Amino acid sequence: MIEIHNIVIDGSRVPLHAPSWNPATYEQVVVRNLRRILRSPVGQAIAPQITRRLRIIPTLKIKTHNASAGADDPVGASRRGLPIRACNGVTVTDPLPGYPPGTGVGSDATIQFVPADFYDPTRGVRFGWIRFPPPGLQAEYQLRQHGAGAYSDEVLCHEMVHAIRVMRGVSDCRRVGYRYDTYEEFCAVLVTNMYSSQFRRPLRDGHGTAARFRTISPFDGPRMQEEARWIDEMRRDQPGFCHALRSKTRQEVPYNPFRDLRPGSVPTYGVR
Repeated sequence: MIEIHNIVIDGSRVPLHAPSWNPATYEQVVVRNLRRILRSPVGQAIAPQITRRLRIIPTLKIKTHNASAGADDPVGASRRGLPIRACNGVTVTDPLPGYPPGTGVGSDATIQFVPADFYDPTRGVRFGWIRFPPPGLQAEYQLRQHGAGAYSDEVLCHEMVHAIRVMRGVSDCRRVGYRYDTYEEFCAVLVTNMYSSQFRRPLRDGHGTAARFRTISPFDGPRMQEEARWIDEMRRDQPGFCHALRSKTRQEVPYNPFRDLRPGSVPTYGVR
């Protein structure tokens, strides 16, 4: 187990069907990805928001190309007055029976994540257990491995955005459109796209797949009004965080709606 400020990295849980497992190696690789995030301009805005305990543990099943973040206390994590829903990022349920409305006091968070399920830029090689696909599937494999938001540090950054919103007590898992699935996924994709732009990586156009690339600003086209309203909502929920993101320069973070979009306005700029 490794502790860094409020972050606990614990590799003691062994994923199912892992051909081999070394908790110490897992923890070291997570630390390497975490440092890459926190040393970046976007990561420097995320770090002060980790105000409660954040556990990072292995996913139970490997080879899923997936990770998750959850609240230890769903009631405290949810925005005050909202019903509590079971939400895994894609499926949104009806309000869960037996839970009071959200209190918004915040909660500790847990991320389930295995770097070996993804291409790891901190090592420059893929070192997971997935065999090269059979003929005809190479293109899909390449998209999963190198697609927008698909690197291990990008996946961890995405889950950390979920976690800091849980800690803040502003989680809102309502259904939204434009391939984002939920409002929480919009927030995580937005900030992770900013993170990816620091490394001139492709941007993700929605949630649920790394195969969709965003080539222009999300504010161009019919969805611009809705996304601008969601960004204003995020500013109200997390003013300090959004102000810190807004301060990043174009050289540091080329894609930065918090800097380039004034509150209440709809810009026409694009990322080319």
